[in-house]
Amino acid sequence: MTNRDKFGYQPIPLCDGHIHITFAHPVDTTVKILDDTMTWYDCERIAILGLQQDSKNTADPGNNLKALYCKSRLNETYPDRRVYAFSGIYHYYDVRDTAEGYLAQAKALWEMGFDGVKILDGKPKMRKNLGRRLDDPIFDPFYAYLQEHDIPVTMHLGDPPEYWDINKISEYALKVGWYCDETYPTLEEMRGEVLGILDKFPRLRLTMAHFFFLSQNLEACADLFTRYPTLCFDLTPGGEMFENFSKRPDDWRAFFIRFADRISLGTDTYNYDLHDNPADYGNGADLARTNLVRKYLEWREPFTHPWYGTLNPLGLDTDTLTKIYRGSMIHRLGEPRMIHFSAAADNLAEMRKLHDSGVLSGDTEESKLLERQNFDTMMTYFQKGNDQ
Repeated sequence: MTNRDKFGYQPIPLCDGHIHITFAHPVDTTVKILDDTMTWYDCERIAILGLQQDSKNTADPGNNLKALYCKSRLNETYPDRRVYAFSGIYHYYDVRDTAEGYLAQAKALWEMGFDGVKILDGKPKMRKNLGRRLDDPIFDPFYAYLQEHDIPVTMHLGDPPEYWDINKISEYALKVGWYCDETYPTLEEMRGEVLGILDKFPRLRLTMAHFFFLSQNLEACADLFTRYPTLCFDLTPGGEMFENFSKRPDDWRAFFIRFADRISLGTDTYNYDLHDNPADYGNGADLARTNLVRKYLEWREPFTHPWYGTLNPLGLDTDTLTKIYRGSMIHRLGEPRMIHFSAAADNLAEMRKLHDSGVLSGDTEESKLLERQNFDTMMTYFQKGNDQ
């Protein structure tokens, strides 16, 4: 039995374009977890989005290379599947951050065989730490290179609008520090920065995660798709988007049918270790993002979600679902790029030096030890492997 069998979803294989390696495991354990995840959710393709490493986010300095490693291991084991790896970028938050340095990162990730870039700097706290606009000229050579080489970008921009309102933000979001007070840029200001990037680089293949946190404004979404023909959204929850869709289900159904080739599946699934019980991937609010998306798109009768209340689903037709579940991502990404093992090994050696020097390393001795073990595992693999 798979998740599709359990819940009676349509028999359409999934292409999940938004998966992370978040939890600290031996990297080969993560390979198995991703294998189990793809099997349980009927995924024929997934994109692993690297989480950027920098001097203020030091938990996993090898995350990009882990994404590339998992891509290689899974693709060589399952030739009928397709796994992609997106690279995050890193910052020093000082004078070492230069236009030339960001351009060098773009060139390096492309040389190694990454399939795209994940930009997390639009997350409000990270944007605040960055201290400059997302369309600052320092990034122009970086984005020019991505546009020139037709490199896909997935970007996180903002959070739900309620996070800027102390009277509306949820207790959980407030507890974990996601409230945006007056020291943060506003959501509209940051959206303007993204449009500034697109105005400078109109052929950039940009996908905004979490529906650009714009699900409360159908007309603005339609206007953006009309103005920027390479812009796409993914459906990664933020479950508030389904609350907003539920207020105008007929209008949103028409929108999804019209723009199905600009909307792609994403789940924000992580490398949860469920110890040989993959059926558990469908249980619990944290582990059921795929089911939230599928129920909302496929079911026709209202249903209740433990966090978001009663939702009025869209009940989309098979052709529209197929475009969202498969066609949009396949059209955007094509086939996974060849990995250049020697370039990956060289980059891994550089990251290992930063880790060992303490610039990019975990907070505890246990985490540092695991990172060193993962570096060793990946280095052995990339040094002995052949480009593929």
